[in-house]
Amino acid sequence: GSDIRVKGDFLQAGGDVYPWNSDFFMEGNWLNTGGTMANAGNGSFNFEPSSTATRQIQTNGQSFTTVNFNDKFSLGAVTQYNLVDNFTIITRLNIYNDCQLNIPDGLTGNFSRTNIQSGGILTVGGGETLAMEANETLSVKDGGKISLIGVAEKYAKLTRQGATGRFTFDV
Repeated sequence: GSDIRVKGDFLQAGGDVYPWNSDFFMEGNWLNTGGTMANAGNGSFNFEPSSTATRQIQTNGQSFTTVNFNDKFSLGAVTQYNLVDNFTIITRLNIYNDCQLNIPDGLTGNFSRTNIQSGGILTVGGGETLAMEANETLSVKDGGKISLIGVAEKYAKLTRQGATGRFTFDV
């Protein structure tokens, strides 16, 4: 397939997105309020902000393959991405320079292999869950950050998906 570039927000209120083996490049929000997404095959989803305005990701329960967050425009400040609903990544998550992914209260990030590179940030706060795929690795490279900080009665949770298997840390 061919690359798909969205200079603003991606908005889906119905219908199907079939990105088979295509790479998506988004500068704005990803907002799916009512559509479905077919298997993305070998394609990737690349969140490359064009400004430091906070972005939102709403999946409507759809799974993603490889997801990359990367400041390709060298904006000089962190761009935050807040989940609106649960986010499932079935192959790989990479967070690079000056991008921060936040899992808000009550939501879950279901991630496979996760790499937080230099300048990348993953935040899991009170009432939030990071559920790693069994037999995968959560890597935090030099200059990358992960924040798992709960509050009284609202714990930040790091767990694995499923009843068996394990995941490993590479810090």
